[in-house]
Amino acid sequence: MRNCVSVHPHAKINLHLEVGKKRADGFHEIRSLMQEISMCDDMTVKLSHSKECNIKVLGANIGVDNSLSKAHCVFGRITGLRFGLEVSLLKKIPIGAGLGGASSDAASLILAMNALLGTQLSEEVLASIALEVGSDVPFFLKGG
Repeated sequence: MRNCVSVHPHAKINLHLEVGKKRADGFHEIRSLMQEISMCDDMTVKLSHSKECNIKVLGANIGVDNSLSKAHCVFGRITGLRFGLEVSLLKKIPIGAGLGGASSDAASLILAMNALLGTQLSEEVLASIALEVGSDVPFFLKGG
């Protein structure tokens, strides 16, 4: 089991987007065709002795209620593991530009936790964790 990984979460663009009717939860049904692009953030993830997810971000302010903290929480709940992380993130994907930066960061963190902790979770379990974090997070587990 390693204690540090570096990942490069990629942005995406929507090649096609159809917005449908509003659902009961306040969100709209959509049909979308997405493509991963080369623009990416840089993230280093290390296991720590604390039980918390400490995040240091250069290039943006992501706030305390963010996709990385949520991914750490959901991963821990699903696996039953309590562990701490030190996450260093260099944001190069613009926030709020529709490029999926937060979702991509969360998906990369989920994959990093799976590798660091040696949990060997199935694609289905990883996708269920990703979906709890955000609706387009599962796309970034494989990209494309």
